[in-house]
Amino acid sequence: MDIDPAWLTFYLSDFSSSQSFQLSLTIENLDINEIITSDSVTINVNSIYDLDLYSSTENRYKYETMEEWLTPEWQCIEDWIRLSNDCLDEFSWDGENLYSMKGYQEQDNLSKSQVTYGQIYALMHTLADDYGVEYVSATFSASSDEEHYQRIKYPSDVLSSKSGNCIELSLALATALQALDMNNAIVLSPGHAQLAVETWEDSGNYFLVESTALTAAKNFDHTAINSIYIVYLDHEEWETFLSEEGTTAILMDLTD
Repeated sequence: MDIDPAWLTFYLSDFSSSQSFQLSLTIENLDINEIITSDSVTINVNSIYDLDLYSSTENRYKYETMEEWLTPEWQCIEDWIRLSNDCLDEFSWDGENLYSMKGYQEQDNLSKSQVTYGQIYALMHTLADDYGVEYVSATFSASSDEEHYQRIKYPSDVLSSKSGNCIELSLALATALQALDMNNAIVLSPGHAQLAVETWEDSGNYFLVESTALTAAKNFDHTAINSIYIVYLDHEEWETFLSEEGTTAILMDLTD
């Protein structure tokens, strides 16, 4: 059987906005020049920025869809981490500095939690200070409305546009932490998104990160950061936090 034109040979040059296409299919018996069947359907293609968390066909939330926004292998993420490494000597704990952005690798003069905290803080500071990224207030919704899509920028777009809402900033930080092989999760609550970072591999303890607190991170406001914006939760506190109504944590893991 010959199919002319070849199946799905249309070229989509721009996925920045949603598009509709008309797909026509004709099956013909060429031996007798007889059309067996012919049909035409409209195909709606979402843009690469359209986040659709709810599947009406499966009747469930597809939270794993958010992993598609993680791009830890991109050069801009490597550059971000390198710049964050350069700023480590600008803050310290009792005169002790974090040596490098190295993920879960111990450092003799600091606790494991301090090593993790310092890298989160450095990423936030660099995001605000070097890249000039600012928080843009916009409500995030994980609506179950099948017609609802939320337009979400990729980490590279956050860096280039110098702005992001709560979910965009959380996904950007999650991407950088993925590049550092650090366990993290996106935390969704009604109208808001945050980031959670495991303090160490398999510790069961987490830092709950308010990713929108870029002004405090830029100004090295340690008191506010440590007590308000990067909050330590032990295992029991973490479980209690997750039990709050409407709160969901989605592990960001690209190793599967």
